[in-house]
Amino acid sequence: ETTQLLLDVRASPNIASRRGALTPLMLAADSGSVDLCGALLRARADAALKNCNFMNAMDYAMGHQMRHEGETRQRFSAVVRLLDGVLAPTSSAEQAEARRRRRRRRRVAYAENDRIGILWYLDDEADEVLVREVAEEDQAHRAGVRAGWALLSVDGCEAELQSGPEARQQVVRALRPPVTLEFGRPLDFPEELWHPQLAAAPRDRRPHR
Repeated sequence: ETTQLLLDVRASPNIASRRGALTPLMLAADSGSVDLCGALLRARADAALKNCNFMNAMDYAMGHQMRHEGETRQRFSAVVRLLDGVLAPTSSAEQAEARRRRRRRRRVAYAENDRIGILWYLDDEADEVLVREVAEEDQAHRAGVRAGWALLSVDGCEAELQSGPEARQQVVRALRPPVTLEFGRPLDFPEELWHPQLAAAPRDRRPHR
């Protein structure tokens, strides 16, 4: 009832606990509640999210399914089937499109006399250029962009940012106003978990302005 009440007021179905990074869907799957899992999925809960132990909702349901017998096993099997339908593999193009639609974006236009007050985080192991710090007076900060957000396009062009580490570095180093930058918030982690992770990143992987 509490979960449904929160969903009725449009609370995020993907908010994670500070301890363990447990989402409502993980807890529902762990309890074997098909109805609650269904309600959360209809509210766009992300079944692919993982907790601090790299477990998602399916892992919880399957664990109980293997350990129990009888009616209890049937209940968890129903949850597994429900989640399996959501997590069924799709083409890479469909996955990319789904991620694009789910991502909250901000487009920020810098005029010729503006200054880009962003400290970037570039890492060969990362798929994107990330914002490490953004000055409060920066246009992006006023638009809601924060540490952990990704740079998605420059003047509408995404290709070079997706071409590899060297190409991304060249794009960042060449950034000069006037320019329009498009940012996207982190997809795979709640912000309250992502920020400490970004802050703890090794200092020898030097960020770039």
